Amino acid sequence: MTLNASKLPKAQLFLSLAVFLFLTHASSAYANVYATNIKVNGSLTGVSVPTGGSANISYILNEPASGGAMIRILSGNTIVRSISIPAGAAGTLRGTNTVVWNGTGDNSTPLGAGTYSVAITASAAGYARWTQITDDNADGNAVWEGRGIAVDQNTNSPYYGRVFVANAQANDPGANNWLGYQVGILKCNADASYADEGGTSTGGYPWAGDTYSPWHLEVSKSDHVYVDDFSTNGLVIAWDPTVSPGSQLAVLRPDNWTNLDESLSGPALFGSGTNLSLWMADTTGGLGILRYGLLPDGTCAAGDKGATAVAVGTSLTGNPYDVALDPEGNIYTILNIPSAGDPNYRVFRFPRYDPTNPFPITNADWALGTNDDTMAGANGIAVDPTGTYVAVAFTGLATGGNGCTQIFYATNGALVTNLDLGITISGFADHQDEDCAWDAVGNVYYIDNIFGVWRAVSPPGPNSSTTFSVATIVIGGTSSGGVQPRITDISQAAGVVTIDFTAGTNDTSANFAVQGAATVTGPYTGVAGASITTVAPGQFRATFPASGSVQYFRIMRQAGGVTPTAPSFNSINASQNPVVLTFTGNSTDSPSDFTILSAATVTGPFLLANATVTQLSPGHFQATVPASGTAQFYRVKR
Repeated sequence: MTLNASKLPKAQLFLSLAVFLFLTHASSAYANVYATNIKVNGSLTGVSVPTGGSANISYILNEPASGGAMIRILSGNTIVRSISIPAGAAGTLRGTNTVVWNGTGDNSTPLGAGTYSVAITASAAGYARWTQITDDNADGNAVWEGRGIAVDQNTNSPYYGRVFVANAQANDPGANNWLGYQVGILKCNADASYADEGGTSTGGYPWAGDTYSPWHLEVSKSDHVYVDDFSTNGLVIAWDPTVSPGSQLAVLRPDNWTNLDESLSGPALFGSGTNLSLWMADTTGGLGILRYGLLPDGTCAAGDKGATAVAVGTSLTGNPYDVALDPEGNIYTILNIPSAGDPNYRVFRFPRYDPTNPFPITNADWALGTNDDTMAGANGIAVDPTGTYVAVAFTGLATGGNGCTQIFYATNGALVTNLDLGITISGFADHQDEDCAWDAVGNVYYIDNIFGVWRAVSPPGPNSSTTFSVATIVIGGTSSGGVQPRITDISQAAGVVTIDFTAGTNDTSANFAVQGAATVTGPYTGVAGASITTVAPGQFRATFPASGSVQYFRIMRQAGGVTPTAPSFNSINASQNPVVLTFTGNSTDSPSDFTILSAATVTGPFLLANATVTQLSPGHFQATVPASGTAQFYRVKR
C-alpha cells in the first residue's frame, strides 16, 4: 500500500513500518497460526475428480507456519495420505498457499472411489511476547473511521477466520482503492486480503457514515453478522457472511426500544440456535445492560423491550458503553470516561444472569480502572473464546493521548499486557483504539484510529492448530455432482422455514430435494411446497411452509445413486468412560466412513478424537471415545 495525501488528515504517516514486540507478563499460550479458506480446485464446498486424478488444495495462513505444516487426506477416521511441508517452504507462508495432491495414498497407489476430506495442521515456534502479525501498509488493513471489528469463529464454515470491520465515514482512497475508506462493512480474509466476492458491502442499508453508523458488530456461531447502527437509538441488523443485501434482517427495531432516551451500543451474542440471545448496553437512558431472547429466525420478538440483566447503581456507577460475555455467561462491560483523574471504575465483570430471576445483577465480581488515565475512553470490550482473557480498547483522554488496547485476566481483572500504550508503531506513539475482538485460536484484533488501520496480535509461545475443510473430494464422481450437501443454517419466520446449504460449485438447484421427519430417526419424506434456489456457486437456499409436526430436515441429491446424507446424533452417554455416542448415516455406510471430533467448547477448535466406531445395524452406528475433562462437545464428520 503506497501512502498518499488522502490519508494524511488521519495522522502524519510515515512510509516505514515498525516491526515491534509487546511487553507482557508470562501467560499460557494456545494456537495462533491457523489455516482458513481451504479450497479444493478453487471450490470452498467440494469437487469431484476421476480416479488417479489430482487436486489443488489451497488455503490461507494468517502468519507463517514457522514450525511447518501438515496436509492430511482422510477417509472417515483413517488418514490415507500425509504431506509434510518444512518451515519456510511453499505451503507454510503467510497468505495463500497451494499444495497439489496427486490422488494417491501414502503407499503411492491411487485411492479408490469415495469421499475424502482435508485437514491442515499449521505449527509455529511462536513469539516471546504478544506480537503484531499484520502489516499496517497492507491495503486490507486500511480503515478510515473503523468503529467495530469481529472475526468469524465458526470452524465448520467456509468463512471461518473472516475479519469484519465497520467503517463509519468515507474518505477518498485515491489511486489505492482502499476499500476500508468506503462506508459499510469491510470483509477481509485472515491474512488481510479482501474477500473473494468483494472486500466491502453496505448490505443494502443506508448507513449514516457520521462516525457512528455503522458501529460495533458481532458474528454469530451460524456466521450471521450483527451490526449496530449507533446513530439511531440502536437498531441492530444482521446479514449472511457475505453481507449480501438480500440477506438483510432487522433484528432489533424501534418497537424494541423502551423510549427515545436510550441509545444502545453493542451487540454481544450468547448461545446458539434457539438459545441465542442478544445483549446491548444502554449508554444514555439508565437501563443498564439489556438481554433479548431471540426468535428462531434470529430477531427480537415484536414489542420485546428486553430485560435489564445488569442495573446501573451499586457497582456500575454510570451508563455502560459496550458488553461482552464469556463461554460461561459471565458479563463484562465498560464505562467510557475520557476525563483525567476520574475515581470511577472503567472495566467490570458481573456474574452469569439468570433470566428466571426478576431482579437484575448489581454487584460486580471485580472492577478496575479507578483514577487510571491509561483506561480513559473505554470504547470496546471482547472476551477470548476460552474465557481466559478480556481485551478492552481505549480511545484515550479527551485532550488526546493514552489511547491503547489492554488485555486482562477474565478471572480477576489482573493486567496481562498493554498492547500499544506509548509504543511507537508506524512512527506514532499516540493511539486511539476504537474496538477489539478475538479469533477462534487466540489472536486479538483492534482498530487504531490514529493511523487508520486494524491490527492482529499473536499471543506468546509455540503453537499448533488443525483446520478441517468444509470442501470434500469425491473420487470417481461426475463433474455435475457428487459433493455431499451440507446444511449451514436453518431459520423460521412468518410461517416459512429457510434452509441454507452448500454443495458442488457445478451443482444446480434442480439436483436437490428437501426431506423432513417428525423425529430424528425418520422416516423422512419429501417436503411439500419446497422451493430451492441458487444463491451463489455451490450455495443454495430452500424455503417451504412450516409444519408443526416436521422438525428435522435433510437435503437429498435427486440423481446419481445413493447420496451420502449428513450423519446425525441420536444419543450421547457421558456418565461412563468411555463416552458412548450413537448416530445415524446411510444404510450403505461403513464405520470407516466417519470421523469423530471433540472440543472443550462448543465453538471449537474441534480436533480428531481417539474414537472407535462400530456398526449397530445398517445406517446406525456407535462411537466410543475415552472420557476427557476438557472434551465436552463432539461432532461426527463423514
